Amino acid sequence: MNSSAKSQSPPQPHPQPQPQSQPQRAQQTQAQFMRQRQQQQQQQQQHQQQQQHNPPSGQFVVNGINANLTPAAAQAMRNANPPPHIQQQLHAQAMQAQIQAQAQAQAQAQAQAQAQSQNAGMPMMPMPMQMQMRAKPIGSAVLRLYQYIDCVTAPHDAQGKHDIEFWRRVIGDFFTEGAAIRYGLWNETTKECKTFEMSTSIAPRFYQSLFANGIRQMQILLENAREFTPNASIHVVDSQRACCVFWYENGCQVFQRGSIKAVFNAAMAMRMEMFDINIGEHAEYLPRSLLQPPSASGSPPPPIPQSSIPDSLVNDYGMPLGTMRCLEIAESVSQMRDLIGFVMQNKSGPIASLSAFVKTVNDALQQQQQQQQQQQARGGEASPSSAANGATPNVSPRLSRGTSVIKLEEEDGKEKKRKRPKVAPRT
Repeated sequence: MNSSAKSQSPPQPHPQPQPQSQPQRAQQTQAQFMRQRQQQQQQQQQHQQQQQHNPPSGQFVVNGINANLTPAAAQAMRNANPPPHIQQQLHAQAMQAQIQAQAQAQAQAQAQAQAQSQNAGMPMMPMPMQMQMRAKPIGSAVLRLYQYIDCVTAPHDAQGKHDIEFWRRVIGDFFTEGAAIRYGLWNETTKECKTFEMSTSIAPRFYQSLFANGIRQMQILLENAREFTPNASIHVVDSQRACCVFWYENGCQVFQRGSIKAVFNAAMAMRMEMFDINIGEHAEYLPRSLLQPPSASGSPPPPIPQSSIPDSLVNDYGMPLGTMRCLEIAESVSQMRDLIGFVMQNKSGPIASLSAFVKTVNDALQQQQQQQQQQQARGGEASPSSAANGATPNVSPRLSRGTSVIKLEEEDGKEKKRKRPKVAPRT
């Protein structure tokens, strides 16, 4: 009875799991997330290692850089080790691809910046103006001066060197609109230095007159040309040992030695605002064939008679007579430039314009003197630079052009005579 009761007793229920608390569930979730993240990292590392050992078709790894190749070239690179020069070529191709990508990224960034500035209402400078505003390196003005010398002194054909349009193009390419060209000549007889100033409108006629008065070829030589920059936009080239050589049709040569100074404006595409040639001495050389006929072999040459020496083709200043007249006319026109502009502006007769111009100049000078007296009365003296420059409102007897580089000296209404430049001894 007891045994049957024991056998038929109901089964005891299994113990049910107790519910977990919230901190335990958070720990399990965090551990599971960490295991999944480690598995993903391991898979990525395995994938990268497979790509390095077996790159896809069309690519080849050179020095850690994937180089794009054709399928045939990629298969050939896998079958054999590439030689060093092939590896260098592939590396260069890969580097070039990277540089192009960087350039594209920079272009996109610049386009975005321009779009943002336009949206903000800020004006953007055009790219050519930005390039011009950049500072030019030292030496660019010297190279520009040599380019001008090559254009002027290069041998031209008979039609080109007499063509006024050719010289106008040359002057327009290398000079600004308000530039000035100064040519100082030395007279060996009177020991006087005379300076001629011409504008860019007269300079083409000057160069044409050189070849129209017997000059076959000219040459400008610079020694020890130095360049310095007073500011970011102005470049000055100075050569204290320069020489201008002129070859004439009859074989004579004229050497003019002195100094050359040129002022360039980087903001105006490296064009000149002033070109100053100051001659200190000149010499004329004649070929022997013009003095005496060739003698027979073995016999001494006969003495040269004084009457057989031909007349000189240049005057006491070392210039042909026709070119000297051109310089004198250019100097007169340069001195009367202010009066000519005043006449064209007022559109009146010559006598009435001259009287009005003199009255305007006198009024401006009186106004300047009154300002200086007022400054002295207040205890402040006028600066010497402003008095030397002769800055007058609207009109002045001799106006400075360019970037105030050309400053003509005046004393008691008369222009000072320029001193003879020191010519360095020839070696």
